Amino acid sequence: MARILVIEDEADFAKDAAESLRREGYEVDVTRTYDDAVLLLDRNRYDVVSLDIVMKVDPNADPSWLEEVDYGRKAGLALYRSKLRSLSPPMRVVICSVLADNPEIVRECGQAERLRKPMSLSTYMAVIKSAVDEVGQGSE
Repeated sequence: MARILVIEDEADFAKDAAESLRREGYEVDVTRTYDDAVLLLDRNRYDVVSLDIVMKVDPNADPSWLEEVDYGRKAGLALYRSKLRSLSPPMRVVICSVLADNPEIVRECGQAERLRKPMSLSTYMAVIKSAVDEVGQGSE
């Protein structure tokens, strides 16, 4: 069974996505913050990560880090740079963000699938299922 991490700061979308993915038979973890995402990625192996670019960050975080990502506006990009791009074996990443078409995001996350918000849940599910299939871990 594929394991999916949903990193999404919009509570309603995160809840709907997680419920839909679980109904399809996937194991799903959800987080709404950069800091929790780092902890989950350090502790678990995921097949697919659904990544929002704009997310909450700890207000006590290192100021130099916050400046690098425009004070949380692009915290997901920092997470991609620091964790997701370098994981071995690599996992499929699906960027789900209003910034999905931003040139910096396209350049930095070129190999990731990108979905521009707002999007329908059915579109989201189709892209996540496709990413799972590419990993070869379809739900059982």
